[in-house]
Amino acid sequence: MAALEKELKRAKRMVGDLMMDKELLEMRIARTRASSLFCSEGRIRELNLLGPREVCL
Repeated sequence: MAALEKELKRAKRMVGDLMMDKELLEMRIARTRASSLFCSEGRIRELNLLGPREVCL
């Protein structure tokens, strides 16, 4: 029984680590998308389903 409890703790710790990694990656993606919406001239890029395009409006 002690071995199962030890394995459960390890699994919970792994899940927690993965959830934290996921949250950090989502924050990084959001920050990258927000910064890539603007052209060097400050105008907003045209958006499509694949993300920002290189053509400024």
